[in-house]
Amino acid sequence: MKKIKFFAMVFMALSVQSALVSCGDDNPSGDGGIEQGGQTGGGSGDEGGQSAPGLSTVEQKQRLEQAANELMGLVDAADFSSVADLIDYVAENSSDGSEVDSWFDHCAGLCEVSATDDLVKNVYKASNFYGQFELRNGRWTQTASNVQYLEFRFTDGSGAPCSLRLDCSGAETPVHHESFDDEEWDYNYSSDGYYSVMTRIENTFVVPERIDVTLTQGGATLATASLGSDISLSSGSGDFDYKRDRVELSLAVAVGAYGVAVDRVAFNAGRTAAFSQKLTKDGRELVTLAMEADGDLTDDDNLTGRLTSLDFNILDKVWLKGSISSIDRFARYLESAGANSRDEAAYKADLERANGLMELGLYFAGVDGPSASMRLYPFSDRGYYGEEWYFEPVLVFPDGSSYSTMQSYFADGFFESVIESFKKLGDDFVRVFDQEAGA
Repeated sequence: MKKIKFFAMVFMALSVQSALVSCGDDNPSGDGGIEQGGQTGGGSGDEGGQSAPGLSTVEQKQRLEQAANELMGLVDAADFSSVADLIDYVAENSSDGSEVDSWFDHCAGLCEVSATDDLVKNVYKASNFYGQFELRNGRWTQTASNVQYLEFRFTDGSGAPCSLRLDCSGAETPVHHESFDDEEWDYNYSSDGYYSVMTRIENTFVVPERIDVTLTQGGATLATASLGSDISLSSGSGDFDYKRDRVELSLAVAVGAYGVAVDRVAFNAGRTAAFSQKLTKDGRELVTLAMEADGDLTDDDNLTGRLTSLDFNILDKVWLKGSISSIDRFARYLESAGANSRDEAAYKADLERANGLMELGLYFAGVDGPSASMRLYPFSDRGYYGEEWYFEPVLVFPDGSSYSTMQSYFADGFFESVIESFKKLGDDFVRVFDQEAGA
C-alpha cells in the first residue's frame, strides 16, 4: 500500500510542479536535458508546424488556455467563505484544548475538504463516541449523554444557533491498525542519567459503514460530508493487513453548489488498487482523476506492480492519460536519482530509465491520439555546495520538438490571463482559509 500511495503522490507532485513552474517568476537554470528530434529540451519547436492531426502547437495552446480560463471562471473561493468563517470563529472562541475540541476539529476538517489520511483516521476515532456538547464560555460542556450521535452546538458572532453533527449508520467492523495506536512516554532519572520508556497502547475502533457530518448555521445547511467504508478482514483478530484484506472507501463533501467526491479508494489483498476523485459544480463535472494499479505487494522483499491507467480530465476538453509499466522499478530509479543528485551522469541515467517505464499523453477532445507526451527532464541549480540536479515534467511533441520547462510552454503571451486568474484564485483561497501563502 505504501508503494501505491507513493505513486499517487508522484503524480500529484507532477501536477503541482507544473502549476508552480508555470506561475513562477524564476527561470530554472542549467541543462535543458534530453535531446528530442535533434533539438535540446530548450527548443520552442515550430509554432506553425503540425504537432498532431488537426491541431498545430499554437492551437493546442489556445485549447489549453480556453479550458483553463473556463475552469477558473467556474470556481470562486468566496463560495467557501461561510464554512471557513464559521469554523474559524469556533477556533478563535474556544480555549478548551480537550479531546472533545479535537473531535470538533476533525469533523470540521471534512467539511473543509481536507481529507488527509490522518484526518480520516481521527474521524474514525471520533465516531466511536456519542454525546451532545455545547460551547459555553470557551469550553465544551456536555449537555446530553443518552444519544446515538456526536453533536457540537454553538452560536455564531450574531447569536444564530449552529451545529456540527456526526451520525453513524450501517454495519460496524472492529478494526485494529498500528495507526490507531497511542504512545505514552515515561521519563525517569537514574544514577546513569535520564532515560525514557515508551508504552504502546493498542486501540481497536469500530468503523461504521457510513459516517455523515453536517454543519448548519441558523437552521440552514452549509456543508455535508459522507464517509463510506467497506472493510473485509480475513482474520477474526480485527487486525487490518493490506497483504490479505480488502478495503474500499468513499468520501463525498458538498459545500453549496460544489461537490468533491472521492468515489473510490480500494485495496484488495495487496494485488490491486484503485482511486477516483471528482470536483463538481451544480452537478457538472469540472475535474476528474482516476488511477488503477495491480501487482503483488505481499512480499516486502519483492514488490511488483504497475500503474495500469491514469486519467486526469478537465471539463471533458483536455486529458492527461497514461500508465507506468513497473511501479517498483520506477520508484527505485527515482529514489536512486535523488541519491545521485550531485552526479550528473548517474542522475540523468536514472531519470532516463524511469522515463522508459512511463507513458503519459496529452489529449484534446475531438482529436485522435495524443497531441504531446510528458517526460521527466533533468535540470540543475548551482548553490553554495555546488551543482545539484532535479527533474521537472516536460511536454514533448510528435515532431520531436519539446519545451525544456513548463514555464516555456506557458509563455509567449498565451497564458498571461490564466496565470493571473490562477494567482488570484490561489490568493482568494489563502485569505478565505487564513493560511500562509506557502502552505
